[in-house]
Amino acid sequence: MKRSDFIKMGTMAAFAPLWVNPVSGMNALIDKELMRKLIHANDVQAARLMKSVEEGKLQFSRLVAYNIATLAAAYCEKESTLYHQAAVVEKLSILVKFLAAAQSEDGTVNVGNLESPPDTAFLIEIVGPAATIMQKDKSSDLKLVQQQLKQVILKAGEGLVTGGIHTPNHRWVISAALAQVNHLYPNKKYLDRIDDWLGEGVFMDADGHYPERSGIYSGVENAALITIARLTGKSDLYEPVRKNLAMYVYYIEANGDLVLNDSRRQDQYEFAAKTATLFYLQYRYMSILDGNKNFAAIAKMLEGTGF
Repeated sequence: MKRSDFIKMGTMAAFAPLWVNPVSGMNALIDKELMRKLIHANDVQAARLMKSVEEGKLQFSRLVAYNIATLAAAYCEKESTLYHQAAVVEKLSILVKFLAAAQSEDGTVNVGNLESPPDTAFLIEIVGPAATIMQKDKSSDLKLVQQQLKQVILKAGEGLVTGGIHTPNHRWVISAALAQVNHLYPNKKYLDRIDDWLGEGVFMDADGHYPERSGIYSGVENAALITIARLTGKSDLYEPVRKNLAMYVYYIEANGDLVLNDSRRQDQYEFAAKTATLFYLQYRYMSILDGNKNFAAIAKMLEGTGF
């Protein structure tokens, strides 16, 4: 597993309840050890951000959202070396203000595509969980940052309930982002827009491929559908995730490399091997949800390929 992938997982460790009662036979001690490693990886990245995040020296990209998530996770995690440190809040405020300044009047952002609802949704998918854990932390020191981030999220929500898409997976990315917004600040208009997109149906072929037939985008779509199902109660959306993950068992090499040569997207042209890390949380989540020992075995195998 690449170090950058592990750090991203460290960020996400604070957001997903995937670390208890696995059906693969791993006991609580091993789960705690994995969590410890993830928190440490997140702390390493957070420490770098504490030195590098400065007003006037930021460049806008999705990385801004990941940086917000990384620092939020460090601040709110009791085992973190940065737990409840006031200096972290200062850096979070800089990042959130920078994100707010990047928003257009309609709430969207320019990240490769102009005034793009899908690119905005990718950001909300990341900062939404960050807002959730800050909300649960209930630290009075976070109130101003939370209010600033709330305005960013609500403004983005306006763009997401009206805007369109570029590619098939964007329907579910936007819907997942709206599920996050609704989870934080409930409003029927978010759920109605999700239903609009779901009305088109989740296409999947007999083998378990989504339309783009891409390992990268299968990971994107699985994550989005899990989020929608988890936050809106639409449990039927777990079914395409199950089918896709069952198929990708056959696309994962013993060393964790992911077979990509039948992709219809840009990953078909990549010569460097991609790892199956992007599926790790999905296999683990679904193994716990369903008691699926095969998925648990894949999750355990991926843990042994570099972390």
